[in-house]
Amino acid sequence: MSNIDLSLSGSTANCCYLVNRKLYCANVGDSRSIMGVRNHLTGKWSAKVLSNDHKPSLASEAQRIWMYGGRV
Repeated sequence: MSNIDLSLSGSTANCCYLVNRKLYCANVGDSRSIMGVRNHLTGKWSAKVLSNDHKPSLASEAQRIWMYGGRV
């Protein structure tokens, strides 16, 4: 048995799956998927955001949590 207080702990997960030329992305918690994209004309790289954080400090996420009976 552990003495660690788990009452306010949580989890995060992030998963990306490539099928042929289609990329599927899913996440839960305070984690985000990004993808490096190279511009073939300039050779410069940029970051493309693939998912949004699910953290209760965001008003929309707090509302979703409350709507389903959760607590923030």
